[in-house]
Amino acid sequence: MSQLLRVVGADTVKAEFKAPVAMTITAWFDCVKWSKATADRKVIFQNEEDRLRAMVYVAMLAARNYEGMSRTVFDLFRVPVPGKSLKPRRTSLVMQIGPGDTGEPVITISLPGES
Repeated sequence: MSQLLRVVGADTVKAEFKAPVAMTITAWFDCVKWSKATADRKVIFQNEEDRLRAMVYVAMLAARNYEGMSRTVFDLFRVPVPGKSLKPRRTSLVMQIGPGDTGEPVITISLPGES
Protein backbone atom coordinates (compact mmCIF):
# COMPACT_ATOMS: atom_id res chain seq x y z
CA MET A 1 0.00 0.00 0.00
CA SER A 2 1.68 3.21 -1.12
CA GLN A 3 -0.57 5.82 0.51
CA LEU A 4 0.75 8.12 3.20
CA LEU A 5 -0.25 6.71 6.57
CA ARG A 6 -0.94 8.20 9.96
CA VAL A 7 -0.39 5.93 12.94
CA VAL A 8 -3.41 5.93 15.23
CA GLY A 9 -2.57 6.66 18.87
CA ALA A 10 -1.69 3.57 20.87
CA ASP A 11 -3.77 4.60 23.90
CA THR A 12 -6.93 4.90 21.83
CA VAL A 13 -6.39 1.63 20.03
CA LYS A 14 -4.89 -0.46 22.82
CA ALA A 15 -8.26 -1.08 24.43
CA GLU A 16 -9.79 -2.27 21.17
CA PHE A 17 -7.15 -3.84 18.89
CA LYS A 18 -4.18 -6.07 19.62
CA ALA A 19 -2.30 -4.96 16.48
CA PRO A 20 -1.10 -1.45 15.63
CA VAL A 21 -3.53 0.62 13.56
CA ALA A 22 -2.78 3.18 10.85
CA MET A 23 -5.09 5.24 8.66
CA THR A 24 -4.43 6.70 5.26
CA ILE A 25 -4.13 10.48 5.37
CA THR A 26 -7.21 10.75 3.15
CA ALA A 27 -9.30 8.64 5.55
CA TRP A 28 -7.93 10.61 8.53
CA PHE A 29 -8.93 13.95 7.00
CA ASP A 30 -12.37 12.62 6.02
CA CYS A 31 -13.30 10.93 9.29
CA VAL A 32 -11.12 12.17 12.15
CA LYS A 33 -9.52 15.57 11.49
CA TRP A 34 -11.36 18.37 13.32
CA SER A 35 -9.60 21.70 13.76
CA LYS A 36 -10.58 24.68 15.90
CA ALA A 37 -11.44 26.52 12.69
CA THR A 38 -13.81 23.70 11.72
CA ALA A 39 -15.38 23.69 15.19
CA ASP A 40 -15.87 27.47 15.03
CA ARG A 41 -17.39 27.29 11.55
CA LYS A 42 -19.67 24.36 12.36
CA VAL A 43 -20.65 25.65 15.81
CA ILE A 44 -20.84 22.09 17.06
CA PHE A 45 -18.74 20.47 19.75
CA GLN A 46 -16.56 17.75 18.32
CA ASN A 47 -12.86 17.06 18.59
CA GLU A 48 -10.36 14.72 16.99
CA GLU A 49 -10.02 12.53 20.05
CA ASP A 50 -13.74 11.76 20.17
CA ARG A 51 -14.01 11.33 16.39
CA LEU A 52 -11.04 8.92 16.48
CA ARG A 53 -12.51 7.00 19.41
CA ALA A 54 -15.83 6.64 17.55
CA MET A 55 -14.09 5.43 14.38
CA VAL A 56 -12.00 2.88 16.33
CA TYR A 57 -15.12 1.63 18.14
CA VAL A 58 -17.05 1.12 14.89
CA ALA A 59 -13.99 -0.55 13.32
CA MET A 60 -13.79 -2.94 16.28
CA LEU A 61 -17.47 -3.83 15.91
CA ALA A 62 -16.85 -4.59 12.23
CA ALA A 63 -13.79 -6.69 13.11
CA ARG A 64 -15.84 -8.72 15.60
CA ASN A 65 -18.63 -9.25 13.07
CA TYR A 66 -16.20 -10.41 10.38
CA GLU A 67 -13.65 -12.22 12.53
CA GLY A 68 -11.05 -14.06 10.51
CA MET A 69 -11.41 -11.84 7.45
CA SER A 70 -8.29 -9.98 6.31
CA ARG A 71 -10.36 -7.22 4.64
CA THR A 72 -13.62 -5.70 5.86
CA VAL A 73 -15.69 -2.75 4.64
CA PHE A 74 -17.64 -0.88 7.31
CA ASP A 75 -19.76 2.27 7.47
CA LEU A 76 -19.20 5.25 9.73
CA PHE A 77 -21.48 8.21 10.28
CA ARG A 78 -19.52 11.43 10.80
CA VAL A 79 -20.15 15.15 10.38
CA PRO A 80 -18.21 16.05 7.24
CA VAL A 81 -15.57 18.77 7.60
CA PRO A 82 -16.36 20.64 4.35
CA GLY A 83 -19.50 22.73 4.09
CA LYS A 84 -21.96 23.90 6.72
CA SER A 85 -23.86 20.67 7.34
CA LEU A 86 -24.18 19.52 10.94
CA LYS A 87 -25.90 16.30 9.93
CA PRO A 88 -23.80 13.14 10.16
CA ARG A 89 -23.25 11.53 6.77
CA ARG A 90 -22.39 7.91 6.06
CA THR A 91 -19.05 7.00 4.59
CA SER A 92 -17.48 3.62 4.00
CA LEU A 93 -14.06 2.62 5.25
CA VAL A 94 -11.90 -0.39 4.43
CA MET A 95 -10.03 -2.18 7.21
CA GLN A 96 -7.25 -4.56 6.21
CA ILE A 97 -4.86 -6.59 8.29
CA GLY A 98 -1.58 -7.59 6.78
CA PRO A 99 2.13 -7.85 7.44
CA GLY A 100 4.00 -4.77 8.62
CA ASP A 101 7.61 -3.88 7.81
CA THR A 102 8.94 -6.79 9.88
CA GLY A 103 6.09 -9.21 9.24
CA GLU A 104 4.04 -8.32 12.34
CA PRO A 105 0.26 -7.90 11.88
CA VAL A 106 -0.77 -4.30 11.15
CA ILE A 107 -4.27 -2.92 10.59
CA THR A 108 -4.72 -0.24 7.94
CA ILE A 109 -7.92 1.78 7.54
CA SER A 110 -8.54 3.57 4.27
CA LEU A 111 -11.29 4.89 2.04
CA PRO A 112 -12.58 2.51 -0.66
CA GLY A 113 -10.42 2.73 -3.76
CA GLU A 114 -7.25 3.50 -1.80
CA SER A 115 -6.40 -0.13 -1.08
